[in-house]
Amino acid sequence: MNKAEAYSPASISFIFRKVEGINLLSTGSLGIGCTLNKGVTAIVEKAKKTKVLLNDKAVKLPTVEYACRKLIDQPIKINLYSSLPLGCGFGLSAASTLASLLAVNYLFGLGKNKLKVAEIAHISEIINHTGLGSVGTQMIGGFLLKKTPGIPFQFTRLRYAGKNIYATVMGKLETPTVLGNVKHTEMINQIADQVLNRINKDKSLTLEKIFDYSLDFVEKSGLLKNKDVISLIKIIKETGGHATMSILGNVVLSTIPLRYKAYPVYKLSISNDNLATCKNG
Repeated sequence: MNKAEAYSPASISFIFRKVEGINLLSTGSLGIGCTLNKGVTAIVEKAKKTKVLLNDKAVKLPTVEYACRKLIDQPIKINLYSSLPLGCGFGLSAASTLASLLAVNYLFGLGKNKLKVAEIAHISEIINHTGLGSVGTQMIGGFLLKKTPGIPFQFTRLRYAGKNIYATVMGKLETPTVLGNVKHTEMINQIADQVLNRINKDKSLTLEKIFDYSLDFVEKSGLLKNKDVISLIKIIKETGGHATMSILGNVVLSTIPLRYKAYPVYKLSISNDNLATCKNG
């Protein structure tokens, strides 16, 4: 076998609360997130020197490289393909890591199950400050209300699969700059506790309400700062739609499509997709 291929869905988060566990596996987040109908395909092959490419361009992805080194001490070439942009709140760091690990596992016949692969990916996300709960969401798939942090975790599945979400991408927001700020994280957690408490008491929860709860969260926690993101959210609400900010990215997530300036708009849908079986070549 010369190469192996695997797929992981992308994901978005609406609300998160960081939880420090007794170890890296129990560290993570509570909150709400879902997988999407788009994601990352990883094609891994043996090589003389380790190299990571995203859409055929060399890229530095420390989370991917760290995780793969934990699985195999051998140089590999990782080709990642995605139609979604990196660093914009689509969980591509987690998806790239999961897909790469599963392909490596298959290519070298390591025999690891998906839970073990997810554990390695999750630990790498925590160590590199690139995510808290995306790995878990992508491993399970669907629209999840996460009740416990880490891998594995407890959750409630909400039945919103198939509903469309429109993402207007305005720019990146580096996750480590947020997750590495202790004081800001404390504020985020306080607001998240308040909003999640309201959600847990809501007996008529809808996707539209989750957008509204999420907007309240990003506004009060200080995550929503970009002027264009703020302006578009206001316009969407005035038009009768519901919108929030992607976590973490300068991206507007909305229930209706609305062009704003020259920013690209991605039509996405909530899926039940999860980490996929490999192909070999």
